[in-house]
Amino acid sequence: MSRLPLNPAAACGNSILQAHGTNRINSGEKTMTNQRPPNERFTHISEVLSRVVGQIRRETDTELSRIQQIWQQVLDPVIAENSRPAALKNDILLVHVASSTVTQQMRFLTPDIIEQLNRVLGDERIGKIQYKVGPVSPRDDK
Repeated sequence: MSRLPLNPAAACGNSILQAHGTNRINSGEKTMTNQRPPNERFTHISEVLSRVVGQIRRETDTELSRIQQIWQQVLDPVIAENSRPAALKNDILLVHVASSTVTQQMRFLTPDIIEQLNRVLGDERIGKIQYKVGPVSPRDDK
């Protein structure tokens, strides 16, 4: 009775050695080593995505930054502290607000807010504002 080899690669005339992340294939003529160099620093996916998205949305981000800078000038201080421009897509401005009460108050003021923002921006950039209740990120007062 014939015995089967323990290593299937040995049955083909090749030997495979896997040790400590190294793959060596010996076909009789030459030895190939496929060893990945150790990665000194892993990059988190959020870093990669923020760089890619940043390159794609550079113009919109610049406009959003400008809106965030003038937000305090355009609105009542109490409302401005409880809201934050979060995104700008086409002519729609998304604003994060601290509560539904602030949302309700801002909905009454929406036409005036749009008019004042467009006046300060110098064009008809904003046509509509949408509100989302959620945490308002802290401001960078520099």
